Amino acid sequence: WPKDTAWTLMNKGTGQVEAFVAAGDYTVGNSENIHPYCLAQDQEYVFEITDEFEDGICCFEGDGSYQVSLNGEMVSSGGEFGSSDASTFGSKKKAKAPKESQGTGLFRSDGHS
Repeated sequence: WPKDTAWTLMNKGTGQVEAFVAAGDYTVGNSENIHPYCLAQDQEYVFEITDEFEDGICCFEGDGSYQVSLNGEMVSSGGEFGSSDASTFGSKKKAKAPKESQGTGLFRSDGHS
């Protein structure tokens, strides 16, 4: 069920939530949702996706998946998990230029309607 899915993108160093989707925000099954964000290049981020029913977004009932990309490179992906899945990406190194990176999340909702 799409409404069971939520996610957060948090700056690991500051603890600030950069972006999120709350449970209930996704209402249409079998759909693709793309969320582009500009992120500081010299920071680490934690992406966490959760499922309220604790069956992930794939494969028990449906075929959902997610991908997180940073500057065109996939840094996290999945769909088969229980209540949550998390990954850390980015860099602690000081950036030269540019100061912002392009982060993109691609979320395909599961097959539930």
